[in-house]
Amino acid sequence: MRVRSLLPTVLALLLTGCNGVPLMTQWKLRHFDLGTADIARMRVALRAPDWATPTPDKAVIEATRSDDAGERKLSIHLRRAQHANDAIELARLARGAPPLWVYEVAPPDHAAAADFQAEAVKAKQEGRADKGALRIGSGVACRNGAVPDGPIAIDVYFHPDDEVGWLPLLEGFDLRPGLASAEARQHFDDSVPPCPRSAAGTKPQAVR
Repeated sequence: MRVRSLLPTVLALLLTGCNGVPLMTQWKLRHFDLGTADIARMRVALRAPDWATPTPDKAVIEATRSDDAGERKLSIHLRRAQHANDAIELARLARGAPPLWVYEVAPPDHAAAADFQAEAVKAKQEGRADKGALRIGSGVACRNGAVPDGPIAIDVYFHPDDEVGWLPLLEGFDLRPGLASAEARQHFDDSVPPCPRSAAGTKPQAVR
């Protein structure tokens, strides 16, 4: 799965596509293969609007793949990532900007995600028709109140592995145009639900 398939996969976390990804990032990811990548080394950093509270430990990605043998579904749980050099690298990329929240696949789901990868690779090697999709299930963030009118700007950075390090994926990207349909708005509402009353206005500690 090369870069043109990888980018929508990463951005499935954020309900959007790959428009606006810097050319340098695309160049550095040109040989990156999600089908054989080490899930344990992949991370995504998100800066959400002020009205949203990121909730990494509640985020779930729903993965689906189908081939001649049938359909398989998998729920992949995320968690807040805490790695020694992330703060330094992200500060270098986003100078003077507010904190970012870093997400990674939760360790208990590493084996299942790797099996999912291996099945897709095997299907390709055997020449079986294979289709896959990833979308955010729930919990990427919660809303502190009503979503205001105007742009829904986010910043996203991607860490494919330790060799490549952190790359800017989207900066100041507006999600609003992608919410034009009723289905897209409903998906957004389901994926970014209202914050629990006790959590409203409380932000988790972020990478600075």
